[in-house]
Amino acid sequence: LRTVPPSRGDDNGVPTLAIDGEVVNISTETRAVPKLRVALRDAGDQQLQSWTISVTDQRLLPGASVPFHTTIKQPPTAATGVVVSFAGSDKK
Repeated sequence: LRTVPPSRGDDNGVPTLAIDGEVVNISTETRAVPKLRVALRDAGDQQLQSWTISVTDQRLLPGASVPFHTTIKQPPTAATGVVVSFAGSDKK
């Protein structure tokens, strides 16, 4: 996973948080792209909110990448960090 820093904005006066990045197949085999889990965390690294996103139904060739984008409206004001992981791999 490669991610860029989240960006805050607003959608018709509603605060938003956008998270962008890409999933890269670093293996030597064609692979399915798993769902991603996005978690917002506070300054104490406690999870405040999380959700799962699907990136694509297509399989990735070795070395290929696919972008992802997700936006949340009205993110918790205490959110200071974002963790993006493969769904099912984050045990926190």
